[in-house]
Amino acid sequence: MLRIEPDTGPGEGHIHSASGHLIYNIEPSGGQGQNADNLVELSGSFSSNQSQKEVPFQISMPIGQRALAGMYSGRVALSLYRTDNGAEELVDQQSVYFASEVAPKVSASFGELASGNNNSIDLDLGTMTRNQKASVDFAVSANTNYKVNFESVNSGALRHELSGLTLDYDIRIDGQLLRDSDPNSATLFTSNENSRHRLDFELRDDPTLGVAGKYSDRLTLIISAQ
Repeated sequence: MLRIEPDTGPGEGHIHSASGHLIYNIEPSGGQGQNADNLVELSGSFSSNQSQKEVPFQISMPIGQRALAGMYSGRVALSLYRTDNGAEELVDQQSVYFASEVAPKVSASFGELASGNNNSIDLDLGTMTRNQKASVDFAVSANTNYKVNFESVNSGALRHELSGLTLDYDIRIDGQLLRDSDPNSATLFTSNENSRHRLDFELRDDPTLGVAGKYSDRLTLIISAQ
């Protein structure tokens, strides 16, 4: 009989990386053998002309675990027993090293869900007034360190469609004012957590003093793994 279990003994098994751990299950391959308390026992026998035998088993990771990117590794213990009339005699014991790599992944979307696939959004301020405000939400899902940067075509201003005159605006992320003179130099935040955020825009200049017409800017959020 071959007994397979975590190297720490029966029970919950863990593989580890520098950023955390994952739970794993040991399972018989093809439904053979017995599996209880994360311990698999496989019975078999050798014929007189056999010196070795292949005994398949598998390791799986339960779904729903939050796994930060990185290489995870661990060991399982294999114990070979000779059985005779119900009695078990330990013949050999080895450990098997295994590893699993979790690739870095970052996704984002405007709205409340990072999986929403809303990669762009239009904010129409209508007829502008002084201190007019507009807001947009976005969500980030990540399993690695990431940073969020901001780019504005007009460096934080709405530009008139013909004259080139501009109306400056302030930007806040989760209520915190971006104080960089050039918003293109601003890193909004860094993190490795799933998160939701709000961007608030407020006109700083008085549009009634400007030239009539359409004003616009194009903003880009750049979310990148570190």
